[in-house]
Amino acid sequence: MSNYRIHEHSGKADHYSFSFAGREIKLTEHPGTILSVESLAAGAYETPLPIMLMAALSRTEGSLCDVGGNIGIYSVLAAKTKNTAHVYAFEPLPEARDVLIKNLHLNGVAHQVEINECALSDAEGTAALHLPDPGHGLLETSASLEADFKEAANTIEVPIRTLDSLKLSRKLAVVKADIEGHEAAFLRGATRTLAEDRPIVFAEILSGAYKSLFDLSKMLEGLEYIPFRMRPDVVIHTKVIVPDKGWNYAFIPTEKIDLFRDCCRAHDIEMLRSY
Repeated sequence: MSNYRIHEHSGKADHYSFSFAGREIKLTEHPGTILSVESLAAGAYETPLPIMLMAALSRTEGSLCDVGGNIGIYSVLAAKTKNTAHVYAFEPLPEARDVLIKNLHLNGVAHQVEINECALSDAEGTAALHLPDPGHGLLETSASLEADFKEAANTIEVPIRTLDSLKLSRKLAVVKADIEGHEAAFLRGATRTLAEDRPIVFAEILSGAYKSLFDLSKMLEGLEYIPFRMRPDVVIHTKVIVPDKGWNYAFIPTEKIDLFRDCCRAHDIEMLRSY
């Protein structure tokens, strides 16, 4: 028996519902939805990022900045964490953004999320968003501002901004960045915000971004952030950021290390120091 429900309309799947961390989550049907649903409902989706993001938000005051909002999974989880949570979601790909909007309304949290159509980077203007071959038939989740991230079948021009230039009206408590190899550029454009708001940052780090990771390590060290590689049941402190098989990193302000430790302990995640 599956641990999610399929809701039909006119004999076809319309959306799915399941429980995650004690919250009811719904995702609208689109090509590939079922893959995310099965993984989330089984507690296996990008572990331990979803539960750690929710744990961090529940222990802090401020907004989530969801960079690479895609279909809205993390925006929905953040809004469901507490009904006062506020989210800034950034998604430049129209097809993904349309699904994101549907999922926000389906979960009754659209009023908590501000959607931004620009991409975040370290410059202002426009840039080419590279779209891989759509032959897989699924909603594309690997569009990137990095030309060499994957072989592109097409490109579209999208507006780009820096986080610092936006001067958001709400303080950020947590940042989640999943933008296919462009995370380092985004963080370079967010240094003032990191210095002033001191959010906990969760970011995907893939091997394609390796060329800029040493500079990123030094930049975060200067901002007094501590990097941790994230694995399903452990987070590993590291001095120099390197691509990791777990993909996701947590960058923790030094003054919030005890809060992060509490998040780990609450979910039986061990903290290890690298030597």
